[in-house]
Amino acid sequence: MLKKYYYVFFLLMPQMLFAQISNSQCFACHSNTTLQKTIEVSGGTEVIPLYVNESKFNLSKHGSLSCIQCHIDITSANLYTHASGGANSLIKTYGGWARFSKSDTTLNADGSPRTRNYTTAASIGCASTGCHASKSNFTTSRHHTIWRLKQSHTKTVNGETVGENYDKTCSRCHTNCSTCHFKTNITQKYQGDLLAIWDSVQTLGESQFPNAGPMSEWSMDWTKNIESHEFITASELNSSTDICRSCHVGYYRPSTYGYLSEESPYPTAYGTSIKRHPQYYELMKSPKHSTMPCTSCHSDVHSYPDGDFDWQTLGDAQCSDCHNPTNHYTQHTTVDCISCHATGFAKSFGQQGHDVWRWPNNGRVRPLAVKYKEALSWYPHSIEKPDPVTSCANKCHYEGNLIGAITDVKIENTIPKNYDLLQNYPNPFNPSTTLTYMIAKSGNVTIGLYDALGKKVKSLFDGNHNAGKFQLNFNGAYLTSGVYFVKMNAGQFTKTIKMILLK
Repeated sequence: MLKKYYYVFFLLMPQMLFAQISNSQCFACHSNTTLQKTIEVSGGTEVIPLYVNESKFNLSKHGSLSCIQCHIDITSANLYTHASGGANSLIKTYGGWARFSKSDTTLNADGSPRTRNYTTAASIGCASTGCHASKSNFTTSRHHTIWRLKQSHTKTVNGETVGENYDKTCSRCHTNCSTCHFKTNITQKYQGDLLAIWDSVQTLGESQFPNAGPMSEWSMDWTKNIESHEFITASELNSSTDICRSCHVGYYRPSTYGYLSEESPYPTAYGTSIKRHPQYYELMKSPKHSTMPCTSCHSDVHSYPDGDFDWQTLGDAQCSDCHNPTNHYTQHTTVDCISCHATGFAKSFGQQGHDVWRWPNNGRVRPLAVKYKEALSWYPHSIEKPDPVTSCANKCHYEGNLIGAITDVKIENTIPKNYDLLQNYPNPFNPSTTLTYMIAKSGNVTIGLYDALGKKVKSLFDGNHNAGKFQLNFNGAYLTSGVYFVKMNAGQFTKTIKMILLK
């Protein structure tokens, strides 16, 4: 009987030994300073270092862990074959890297291809292994799934394809835990005063500065830190914008026409064509927040939702967390703080631009940007203290505002007993007229403009509205002469008036 137990133990001993892969087994190979791997990439090949210094690793934040606690794809079955390229080799992927450039063939100054951060697929397992379970939302967050932007905003408007559409593969923007937390070497491709280039491109056009794009490029390369396995802690990230900058960087292109609506007559307006989000440069231009790290406002970057991002309801950047103003106009109930407090982007040399517009999803007044001819509303970071005399006139309240950003103005403090939509005055009009309406009780209100065939031309308001008597200035400069209808819905109340535009 005893012999039988010894026999079973002898059979199981190899499996028991390999089940607990020790660090010494890993360092038997990875202590070789020349250990490396050559991989094929677009533009050539790249050499990935695989040497790990055992002493430096032991002194790192995770030095007390076994290698396989993080590299969970290493098993006893592939311990000695995972780098051979055979059937048991580990799956490798581009990940943990962030770099914006015009193409995947961007080269270093010496002519060699730029190193992507080469990582194992296990590097997104920091939460799934049980160590950082509180960050598990990262795997479905916008930061990790940003590759979905490739086609998510591409659509056809008036026969043209508009929206975000990257020119290369999805792997350009894959991120994982190591993107932010593995100590990186962050480099700027070309030296130069980026803000001066940014401003010059906007004023003189991109043709005067053909290197404006490449000069804005930054790269994150952590392959040289594989030797030490140094990780950046949350406190280090919270005190610096370096990592955020490497992704949220870009360059300015001259303003262009952009579609404000996907419905006929497809109104357009000048806006700012931003090829890539340049939040870092915007922040540098801010006299108020330029010295603040990104985490001062953005507190939970591990769980950003995916899809169309509505900062008004989903964002964690709430101005009210720091500011409690008492001198703001009560009638600006649908105006986001940033619409008044951001340096205008749309005003450009030789063009009539528009800084703000009404976001059609909820009727709020927001900054206007145009990316790939699609009108967008996203929050810029060039924060300023506006001059009410000049800023309001430039952003909203000016003759010929084609984008309907002029806010509704409360004209009486008395709460009306009934809902009503009065006839516009003047009528006929050219091109401006005033709409007066009464809201008896706070709630959801929609006010839409329709053509003579009953087709919706644009939304004048759609969202929650305070009670009171209001006036809204409407400008129809972008419309053709004819009969139009304005329809208001509030609770059970519905009313339609007819307007005549004569040019």
